[in-house]
Amino acid sequence: MIKVAFVFIFLLACILGFIKESQQENTQTIETIATVDITQEPYKPKESEYFKGRLKGQEVLFNKLQIKYNVNKWLILAICLHESANGTSNLISSRNNPAGILNDSYTDFRKFSTLEEGIERTFYIIRNYYMDEGLTTIKQIGSKYCPAGDTSDKTNINKYWVPSVSKLYEEMKKNGWIYEGLSKWLCKSTPYTCYTC
Repeated sequence: MIKVAFVFIFLLACILGFIKESQQENTQTIETIATVDITQEPYKPKESEYFKGRLKGQEVLFNKLQIKYNVNKWLILAICLHESANGTSNLISSRNNPAGILNDSYTDFRKFSTLEEGIERTFYIIRNYYMDEGLTTIKQIGSKYCPAGDTSDKTNINKYWVPSVSKLYEEMKKNGWIYEGLSKWLCKSTPYTCYTC
């Protein structure tokens, strides 16, 4: 009898937890963070269509770095696509710099010995100088990464960063490459964070 009561209480607690989780997911705003486990993502053979220009063929590296830094690869890809004009800019071609990363003195763009090094540095920067400081949305990241109205922005183009990165990210999300809010069938044992602005 005690075992039956225990099982009943356990099942009731699970059901109530599921209902509460469902209600929380329904009330999430665009500023919230959803967690997904990329190890449970279904195979998506066309996901490589978003890796353009010099970023083409870097899918495996993005997957590995997503795990290493616990940063959503689609966020980094959206930043890289914006900063490198879809992988075709002079900066990515001549300096292996996919994300417009400045040198340590902030006087010029940094040159990396390989594109892989430039991509990894992008993941590292977003993890250590943004996410770890509580900047967890595209809008928040953009306010520091590429602030609109910054005195160094002589051509006033920084104002396009947040809308452009957001649009790229949302396009990938709309086409099913980003699995936000599907925690009902995803294992939560190793969470990876997705960001929206």
